[in-house]
Amino acid sequence: MRAMLEKSPKHKDKTLFFDEIIEEFSKLNKQRNKYVHGLWWTLEGTRSFVEEETDTYDSYLQRREVTLQEITEIAVRLTALVDKLNERRRVRGLARALASQKTPAPQESGKG
Repeated sequence: MRAMLEKSPKHKDKTLFFDEIIEEFSKLNKQRNKYVHGLWWTLEGTRSFVEEETDTYDSYLQRREVTLQEITEIAVRLTALVDKLNERRRVRGLARALASQKTPAPQESGKG
């Protein structure tokens, strides 16, 4: 997405909004990948741990606890990103609807 936005002539003049969206999406996607590709353990069914995937594999069993607060913060960020995108879509749709309702002013016929 970033390459398309930054290098495409069609998209090079997009606003900061798009950079912010892509940056947050990228950060959330990195966190998602840590969760999805990591090895998970639970302790007594109440605590969860993840060992994040690495390129070296020389650090065996270096897991960290994943707290409810961490998961909640990720969920809040995801929701905020979706809300931001939906709000932009709503505002742009409303602007298009209002623009399509405007009728040009009647032109004088020149007769009088």
